Amino acid sequence: MGFIDRMKDIKNILSNRHYYMVVSLDAVLVVAAYLAAYFLRFEGSIPDEHWQHVRDTLPFIVPLKIACFFFFGLYRGMWRYTSLLDLISVIRASIVSSTAIVLIILFTSHFQGFSRSVFLIDFVLTVALIGGVRVAIRMALAEHQPYFPFFKRALDARAKKAVIIGAGDAAEAVLRE
Repeated sequence: MGFIDRMKDIKNILSNRHYYMVVSLDAVLVVAAYLAAYFLRFEGSIPDEHWQHVRDTLPFIVPLKIACFFFFGLYRGMWRYTSLLDLISVIRASIVSSTAIVLIILFTSHFQGFSRSVFLIDFVLTVALIGGVRVAIRMALAEHQPYFPFFKRALDARAKKAVIIGAGDAAEAVLRE
């Protein structure tokens, strides 16, 4: 993809009204994962000095993770078509963002007073929450798999029958759409 095409892609993403809702949800999930990592690490009782670390690091962790998610293309497709490749992108984006966070903290404070395990727990929870929400929405909206029956009835009412002739990649792409 060339630079011009990439800029058009970014413009289309930013002009989509659902983009801001999705980014906001991801930001909430990133905060939830980070706080849950501290709660799990300290078994529900976070010491005051670590609360200060949370307040100091959260303002740069959320934008950094969202930027990595954007860079890895998590905001390009629709969640109803989430695939294994999308989950791999979630994992890659989480690896890069978590590594960047660890390096920033290493160079700025040499991990003085930070619990290293929090960042590993945060990575696992970020992948689970960001990927889990996408998969749950895919499952909820899947027409052929009624995981959530109330969604299936709504989809059945809108369904139209069609015949696809062909057995190649194009026919499969039409079927997925």
